[in-house]
Amino acid sequence: MVERTRYCPRTTSSNAQNVRAIFNGQHTAKLNIPKIIDDYNYSMNGVDISDQYGSYYGTQLTVFRTWMPLFFWILDTTVVNAYRIHKVLGGEESRKGFRIKLAWGLIHEGEKNRASQRKRTRQHNNNSESATPKKIYVTKAQTELSRVRLSPGQHLPVPIDGRPNCTLCCFKATVLKDESYKIKTPTGWKCGLCDVPLCLFATRNCFHEYHSDNSI
Repeated sequence: MVERTRYCPRTTSSNAQNVRAIFNGQHTAKLNIPKIIDDYNYSMNGVDISDQYGSYYGTQLTVFRTWMPLFFWILDTTVVNAYRIHKVLGGEESRKGFRIKLAWGLIHEGEKNRASQRKRTRQHNNNSESATPKKIYVTKAQTELSRVRLSPGQHLPVPIDGRPNCTLCCFKATVLKDESYKIKTPTGWKCGLCDVPLCLFATRNCFHEYHSDNSI
């Protein structure tokens, strides 16, 4: 126990009825305080100052993610500590001015990082394209279909990147003027031997017709 002089609380205090009886009507009284409580009372100034500084311009928001309040607390504590170090080193900025400069500094740093990241992404894409150039399928209106399609061989459907238009649909729509077909009919398949994109759906099998119908 540690003996300390304490002031009698006001009558409006929430615990006044119980505590004021100890003072016997006196303004002050010497009370025995547990040492652990005394240590807390006389060593809590640092925490109080930190809470005080953090309360002025706090970043806390109402959120539904459980981890975000912890992130905001870490952010506030970091900014407060940075400001205290700034003052120890002789800085004259106010708390508000320091936070404004810090915010703009982080924004400019983020813009630099974003620009360098975009540059690296472009370089990576260029290197990838030069190393493995993509095959571009251009579907043109043809006056006749290749006779290779009817020759024996491994005419097997192969999945392709992108969605080029079906060669047979384009041919029937432009040359044969068949209104049931459209020029732009995207497909994700091609013939591995003929190397032309063709429809391969349950409702329309241009792949089979392209290799079997010799009347077109």
